[in-house]
Order: sequence, then structure tokens, then C-alpha cells
Amino acid sequence: MTAISHTLAATRGLKRFLPQLIEATSGLSEVSAARVLYAPALSFPELLIAQIPDYKQLIALEIVKLIPADADADKTALLGALSPHLSVGLFQNAFYLIKTVFRQEPYQAEAFNNLITYLPPYQISAALEIAENNITTVSHQSAVLETLIPHLSQPQLVSVLALIEQNYADWPQQSASVLSQIAAALSRQSALRTNSLNALAQPLTPKSVQVALS
Repeated sequence: MTAISHTLAATRGLKRFLPQLIEATSGLSEVSAARVLYAPALSFPELLIAQIPDYKQLIALEIVKLIPADADADKTALLGALSPHLSVGLFQNAFYLIKTVFRQEPYQAEAFNNLITYLPPYQISAALEIAENNITTVSHQSAVLETLIPHLSQPQLVSVLALIEQNYADWPQQSASVLSQIAAALSRQSALRTNSLNALAQPLTPKSVQVALS
């Protein structure tokens, strides 16, 4: 058999076996269950998440904690698979992992970006705080902000604008990209005043966007 054939056979076997393996973790603590499911979670993260019931999602977050410190790619893959299915009450747990378990900021930013799309509205403020304070490299932070901006209120957009003015002077490409997202967010908000629209018709700078937000 070829390597591909072996992989396909292993995947089919795991699909049949996973429900029983997950059921076997009933009665175990989340940490103990995470140890049982660790290997299949790393090999087939999307398959495991598709099989795991909502009330056992905390186990998946515990698995992330077990992944070695230098294996950020595996953490990102598992959190990425979990993000579309994550129960509302577990986003704070996921935020904690985003802030604490990653060594490499590119993976941290990617994992966080995967979460942002599915955030409930009341978690947006916490997400913005992470974007501003925990992801500090401009190239990574700007990518996260661009994903987050469509979900922000005008006061939160002011906060992002202040960050751009303070930290992005030497990063014109990233600054322009984030300002463009702020302008697009403003254009979608229903209460724009005429001066806001006029300001956005000018070249995008922190000053012109500040006028639109005033």
C-alpha cells in the first residue's frame, strides 16, 4: 500500500473508532480525557472536533494545554478546527490559551484570527484588548485588527485609531490597510453624518479617519 492508502485506511478506521473512544472518556476529568484523546487530536484535529459533543469541548481546550511548547502549529490546527463549533461560554477559556500557550506570535495571531469570526458580540471588547496588548508585532497585529474591525463599535474604532497613530508611523502599508478597514466599517454603519462621508472621500490618514469618527 502507498502512504496515501495507509493514511486513508487510518482515517476510515479512526472515524469508526473515535465515537467509542470519546464515549470511553465519560466519567474522566477533562485533563484525563485530554490525555486519552491527545494522539488522535493531533493527527486528525478536524475529525475529532466533528465527533466530540458540545459538552465535551473543554476536553479539546485541555488537549491544547498538553501540546509541547514548541509545537505552536499543532495548537493552531486544533483551535482552528474547534473555533466554528466552540460553545459561547468557552470563548474566555480560548482567549486564555491564546494569551498563554503560544511561543511564536505568527501562530498566536493565526489562532486568534480563527476565533474572531465566531465571537459573540459581548466578547468583542475582550478580543480587542488581546489584539492591542498581546499581539504586538505590527505585521501580525494589523492582520488581526483587520479581521476584528468589522465587528467594532465607533468608540472601539477610536481606540484602534489611537493605536495606529502611536505605533504604525514606520509601517505605512499596514497603517493604510487598517485605516481602509476602519473606513469600510464606518461606511457600513447607519448613523454616518455628512462630514464623515466627506472625510472618507479624502486620502486615508489617521487624521481624516479621526474626523469621520468625530
